[in-house]
Amino acid sequence: MDALFPGGPNCYRRALLESSLDRGAAEEKIHFALDVGKTGHAWLESDPELQQFDVVFSV
Repeated sequence: MDALFPGGPNCYRRALLESSLDRGAAEEKIHFALDVGKTGHAWLESDPELQQFDVVFSV
């Protein structure tokens, strides 16, 4: 899916796509994380994230 959009892979786009296609995923929270000065990341609640981030928001 990411190959069809400019800019390459996008974790937020993948989380939204999974939420729209999977009823179970649609009931999960989406987590947004920032590693200040470096990068950001988005993932669904059921996906274990082992990285440590400075700030995490859950929606």
